[in-house]
Amino acid sequence: MRWVSGGSAEKILLTFYEKATTNVWCHSRVGVTFKEEDRCIGLPRIVLSSIVASGALCLEYVKDDQVKSYALLGLAAVGGINSLIGSVALYLDRGKLSGQHKQVAESWNSLSGKIALCLSKPISHRPACDHFLESIQSDFSRLTESSPDVPRSVINAFKKEEAEWVEAGHAVAFYLNGVHELEVFEGDEELTSPSPSHPELSEAARLALPSRALQMPGSQEKHPESVRI
Repeated sequence: MRWVSGGSAEKILLTFYEKATTNVWCHSRVGVTFKEEDRCIGLPRIVLSSIVASGALCLEYVKDDQVKSYALLGLAAVGGINSLIGSVALYLDRGKLSGQHKQVAESWNSLSGKIALCLSKPISHRPACDHFLESIQSDFSRLTESSPDVPRSVINAFKKEEAEWVEAGHAVAFYLNGVHELEVFEGDEELTSPSPSHPELSEAARLALPSRALQMPGSQEKHPESVRI
């Protein structure tokens, strides 16, 4: 396979790019959402812990035993609620998951940037087509396997906020629609090969070289014989 303007290689990379950007959107949203949830769980624990600590100090100045017993009961209830919230926070582990999704979003963003940089270059300045496609495919498969699950709420938010993107037929991550249409290559662009003198060069790069550099190996430039007067 070789680079052709608007050819199959560019279309494949465009599909990878669009899927990568949708993964960036979803995992970034999950990271932000989980961070906010972790903050919402952490703040009440701080407040309740402060109430328990302050109440324990105030009990030293309470002389009435009945009031003191009721106060102890109230502090025990607050402490129990605080422990319950802590157990839920430990089970959900939103802080850790937020960091994981943020890191995955950065990896997907790096992959999409790599594709965008390649396609923004002239064909003559791009890396070898087959090698680059294999590299992108390998990175895409690795990130797909290592990415954590995206919650249903974020999936629904993407479909609602980016409905125009989906309806326009752009490629999205598999968990966003579940069904993909198979695109079969039709054409003869892969049957067209570069000049046999320089098979490793694209057509644009071959035309940019001086004519002398395109001579067949072993050929010599013919000069007209000098004429003696």
